[in-house]
This record gives sequence, structure tokens and C-alpha cells, in this order.
Amino acid sequence: MKKIILNAIVCLFAINATSFAISAENSPSRDELNDVMKIHASEIAAVIACKDYLENGEERLTEAKSKAGRVLGKMVGNQAKGSEYASRILETVNEAKPDEQLKAEFDKVNLDHSVRIAKCAQLVAGNAARADDVDTNYLN
Repeated sequence: MKKIILNAIVCLFAINATSFAISAENSPSRDELNDVMKIHASEIAAVIACKDYLENGEERLTEAKSKAGRVLGKMVGNQAKGSEYASRILETVNEAKPDEQLKAEFDKVNLDHSVRIAKCAQLVAGNAARADDVDTNYLN
């Protein structure tokens, strides 16, 4: 299930850091920026996929997008650019329709609603923790 969502994100992740204007002193490499973007895209994808199974799913999505914007803004030295990148990530992830993919996977194995909630909680928590871990390198 997680692999399907992440594969879709990698395939459809059209955001390319080489096109971004990086203005921060001690700017991160393009690969480093791409890696952070992918980790945040994974968190956003997990929240989108699971928002119907999460309590306060819309708020969690707003929080994940804001968190991505903060760290990307810090990395490039421009909060407005960071917010723009986060918006582009959200658009790209939405195009992959991770919510539909995950629901189809759940339906395929006929998972009970309570199991779907538990699986989503685990998926979102794991991706949020990965994003938090990478963010500590830039938000200190």
C-alpha cells in the first residue's frame, strides 16, 4: 500500500529542484533539496490518501503543507519560495490521486473501516516522523 503511493509520487513528482532559484547563503545542493521535497511529498501524499480516515484530516494536510513550506523556505532563504514549492508539491501529489489508490487497495483486500483507520494512522505517523527528522537539519 505505502509502496504504491510512494511509487506514484516518484513517477509523477514533476518538481525539479534544478529549476528553482536558490538564494540562501550556504545553499543546499539540488540533490539535497530534491530529497527533502520527496520526503515532504511522501508525508503530504500519506495525509491526502488517508484524510478521510483521519480525525481532522484537512487540518493535518494544511499542517503538512505548512511544514514543507517552512523547511523549504529556510533551505533556500526565501519563505515565499518555500510556500510556493509546498503548493507545487501539493498540486503534484493531488494529480497522483493517492486517496483513490489507497481506497482501491483497501477495497481489494476488503479491509474493515477500523483497520483502515489504524493503517492510515501508521502510514501518516511514519511519514511525518521522517519529515520531522530531516527538518531538524534545517530548522535549528
